[in-house]
Amino acid sequence: MLNIEFEPDNQSEPCQCCGGLTTSLTRFVYNDNNAYAIYYAKFSNNHPERVVVATVSLGEWGEDSTPAQRMRVTLPLCGLRPILFKRLNDLRC
Repeated sequence: MLNIEFEPDNQSEPCQCCGGLTTSLTRFVYNDNNAYAIYYAKFSNNHPERVVVATVSLGEWGEDSTPAQRMRVTLPLCGLRPILFKRLNDLRC
């Protein structure tokens, strides 16, 4: 069974370009009480680009595991449809 552990939301100081706050979320996913995945999401309440940037990492999370045993994908979520991109600088919604 999958379970998601919710960490408290983290809000930044006001953005210098728009005055808005950026919210950062961290979530841990467990499968049968074993670490399974982690995901991060960031979004701003005032930027003209209405997008959530999410990073999901899957793989081995045991004490002896290494980053080479995990993979990650970063994608922007614009409206209801994900758009894949190669670099954060390519982000356009």
